[in-house]
Amino acid sequence: MESTTKRDETTGRFVPGHAGPGRPKGSRNKMTQLMLDRVSARSEDGLSMEEIMMDIAQDPNQPSELRFKAAAKVADLVFPRAASVEVMIDDEGSMSGADLDDRIKQLMALSMPSE
Repeated sequence: MESTTKRDETTGRFVPGHAGPGRPKGSRNKMTQLMLDRVSARSEDGLSMEEIMMDIAQDPNQPSELRFKAAAKVADLVFPRAASVEVMIDDEGSMSGADLDDRIKQLMALSMPSE
C-alpha cells in the first residue's frame, strides 16, 4: 500500500503542504467535540457555563474522560489559579523587617477573594 503523504527523498521529511498522517492541524479531538456539542445543546436551555460543566461532570452516561475534563473546567472557573506578584523594594527605604512582613500580609489579604 502506497502512502499518500509526500516526503523529501533525501531527508525523509514531509514536503511543505503535506503534513502527513493523523488529525488535520486545528481540528478538535473527540472529547473536545463531545463537550462542545453538549455545551451548545445545553446553552439553549439558558444554563450558565458552570451549570453546563457540572451537568456534564455529573452525568454517568458520559465517558469518564469527558466527565473529568468538565470537572477540571469547573475547578478552573470556581478556584482561580494563583497569580505571581512582583514587589519592588527600595534599598534606601526605612521599612523594618516587621514592617515589610505587615505590608506583605496586607497585600495578600487584598488578593484573596472575598466571601
